[in-house]
Amino acid sequence: MKFTLRMKCTKVLAFLLLGIMASPSHAELFGLGNGRTANMDNMANMSVEGGVNFGGDINVFGGRFNYKLSPDMVLYGDLGQASYFDDLKGFVYGFGVYYQLRNVQLLENTDFAVKGSYHGGTLEVSGCDDAVDDFFGFFSDAFCEYDASEIAIEGLISGDQLGDSNMAWYGSAGMHILENSNEIGFGGGVVGDLAFGNWYAGAEF
Repeated sequence: MKFTLRMKCTKVLAFLLLGIMASPSHAELFGLGNGRTANMDNMANMSVEGGVNFGGDINVFGGRFNYKLSPDMVLYGDLGQASYFDDLKGFVYGFGVYYQLRNVQLLENTDFAVKGSYHGGTLEVSGCDDAVDDFFGFFSDAFCEYDASEIAIEGLISGDQLGDSNMAWYGSAGMHILENSNEIGFGGGVVGDLAFGNWYAGAEF
């Protein structure tokens, strides 16, 4: 289960956002959580966000840039630094797209969107280069590096108001295609307004 906080600026601004996460598996292994509603009208034409995911097997510190290509479509790209059990560390990246299906309404007063994304990166074993060189007399990437990749296809449902609060809510579910397995992921959360953007809190399994 992953808990995350997020701020989304209405203009391209730099900022830092901290999140707290505890998870044996993540909805996106090397990316930030969805943290948005399926209503693309709520998205700025351009925005940046940042986050830190703590806990579980994989920790990620990263940032994401969003660009609204059309009223119904938002493209994004992200960069980050990931660590796995503090033994594997490296640079990770990803890109994806959200597309709102305005003619689909699964529940009353809700919006629905689909998302496709790819994330990958190379993680290196700490101190492995010297150990392999000492033991075998040569360096081999096969011993010291792990190339990871993930394709995610998700549906995103949301409502613009949660009960009597001023927060919106969202839920997601989909398939995650990993190198050695396919996994089903689902999650949800809330989104609130700030003077200069948004925050979110969510959980993903």
